[in-house]
Amino acid sequence: MRAATLTLALLAAPAAAETWLPLDGPAVEAALAARVIAWEGGALQDFSADGRTLYAADARSGVHAWGRWTVRGDRVCTAWPPTEGWRCYRLERAPDAPRLRFTADDGSRVTATYIDLH
Repeated sequence: MRAATLTLALLAAPAAAETWLPLDGPAVEAALAARVIAWEGGALQDFSADGRTLYAADARSGVHAWGRWTVRGDRVCTAWPPTEGWRCYRLERAPDAPRLRFTADDGSRVTATYIDLH
């Protein structure tokens, strides 16, 4: 019986680890305003409270871009000149780690981790 209980606990652990908490509009704003995140590939993004955002490919290359961000409904939206259109994402956070997951309308996902000291 203990072996069966242990097996069930081990099988349940990965599912629990993949639980993400969806954020509503005010929570999206709070999660990003005046925060800095690191993307999976190592790029950094700073979300200023005034709606500006700075994307830096990495510290060594010096490649960076300024854009805008806003919250529309329950999604975060970004725009990067010279493109004038906005691209929006649903935002979720990991319940037990300083990570965020962005999901595009096409279902593609990318994860980021907070690197600031908030």
